[in-house]
Order: sequence, then C-alpha cells, then structure tokens
Amino acid sequence: MKDVTIVGGGLAGLALGIGLRDGEFSPEYLLAALRAVGLQRPAEVTEAAAAMAPQLEAVAARYVPFAVEALGFDPTQMPGVERGYSLLMLVHHRVLQAHTLDLHRAEVVRALYQRLDGLTAEAAHRVAEVFVKVFDNLRP
Repeated sequence: MKDVTIVGGGLAGLALGIGLRDGEFSPEYLLAALRAVGLQRPAEVTEAAAAMAPQLEAVAARYVPFAVEALGFDPTQMPGVERGYSLLMLVHHRVLQAHTLDLHRAEVVRALYQRLDGLTAEAAHRVAEVFVKVFDNLRP
C-alpha cells in the first residue's frame, strides 16, 4: 500500500494546489474510512486505486469543492498535504462505484461521516447532500 499512499499524497497536493509535507495523514482515520467502504486489505486498496485511475483527475477535481462546501475545508490554510490524504478520494470513488442510485450514495456518505467524524445526523445529511450534488455527473 506504500505506493498507493505516496502517489495519493502527490495527487492530493495537485488537487489542492499545494505541495507534500512530511508525515502521514491520520493512519487510523484512513484505515477506518477504507474499511467502511469494504477495502480491508492492501491488495484491495491497490485494486480499487487501479480502478479509479481513469477517473483520477475528475475525482480529485470534485473532491476539493466537496470538502470546501460540505466540511468547511480551507486548503489555503494547509501548509502541505501529508502522504495518504488522497486515499480519502479513493473512499469517495468507492462509494460512487458501489452505488448507482443517489439515494444509496447519500445514505452511505451520511453513515460514513457520522461514524468517522462523529457528525450529528443533521450535519451528516448535509454532507451527503453536497456529495450527491458535487459528484452528480461522475459515474464510474
């Protein structure tokens, strides 16, 4: 999974318009997020990353506006991106790939953010609405 993580940080940096910085992005958080979308083993993560490759730029281009609007994320306040950050993009792509109906996608994203970030049901619902809106025309 090291190769995916290294490429992942570089991709996130490109999407955010900032460079890499030392360190890894919260390994426990990433593992929980990957497991939440059914990626249990490094080989599964590598396979999912390969499946995402044709849409890599499209996913990255949508992830930033999603994170800004849904999560209040401000990339201008980041000194750099830690390795592994873009595995979050892989998690979101996995939701897109596994669920074709927006209703299902919204429910999975709502549950994901409630579990990972401890959001209230209302806040997680809003995140899910933004996810469906921002990723609407991206169909794996």
